[in-house]
Amino acid sequence: MKIITYLIIGIVSSITNILPLSYNSHLTLLQNLFNTKIFNYQELNNLFYLPPLIAIFITLINYHSLKHIKKNHLKKLFLLIPPILTSIFSSIIFHHYQLKTIPYLFIIIAILLIFTKNKNYSKPLQELTIKNTIFLSIFNLIPFIPPILTNLLGCYLCKLSKESSLKYAFTITFFNYLIPLSTNINYLLSTPDLIYLIISITFSTLISLSLIKYLINLINNNKLYKLSLYLIIIALFTLYWFR
Repeated sequence: MKIITYLIIGIVSSITNILPLSYNSHLTLLQNLFNTKIFNYQELNNLFYLPPLIAIFITLINYHSLKHIKKNHLKKLFLLIPPILTSIFSSIIFHHYQLKTIPYLFIIIAILLIFTKNKNYSKPLQELTIKNTIFLSIFNLIPFIPPILTNLLGCYLCKLSKESSLKYAFTITFFNYLIPLSTNINYLLSTPDLIYLIISITFSTLISLSLIKYLINLINNNKLYKLSLYLIIIALFTLYWFR
């Protein structure tokens, strides 16, 4: 039974953290839908940020390949410190997800996805500005919105190029996921279910790697609205089922 629980949490985490679909909202929804408390363990839930974290890290290695980074690029990368710090601050704050508000949250996220489109601006990586940094920092304080969506939308509104938006969004999101994971790593080291966790995390990481390629493809082709269709359907279902 435990391995099934871990696999479910791992799959839900991979899908809803890599794709901007709101991980915690889906956990709350599943918990109420099946009238179960198996998703109540915050340490376990936070631990399953590891698969999307690994997938994003592998992606960042490609984006920030050292052979392509020049000295002036490194100076500009320091501008990422403020939004990373605010992303850390935002991830520490506990956000309580209530079932009655989840459908409306899904609809809000769906609308934001529709408007998150690449406008084909041409600012390269080294042209991140202090103004962009301040804007991204403020954006990372927005509660309840999936981090990857917050950062993508913030980069697009800063009129960064498609490539730059992906680089910065993934970089900041990496730290969004790292903080809740790091505060619960002791659970991984002390749990008697370590083998089950390793199996589930490995399987979920493979899913995350596949989904991150799918997400990049959606972004490159301006088709994030496909995710909006799913969110609107699940929002209507939630409103009907729990009316």
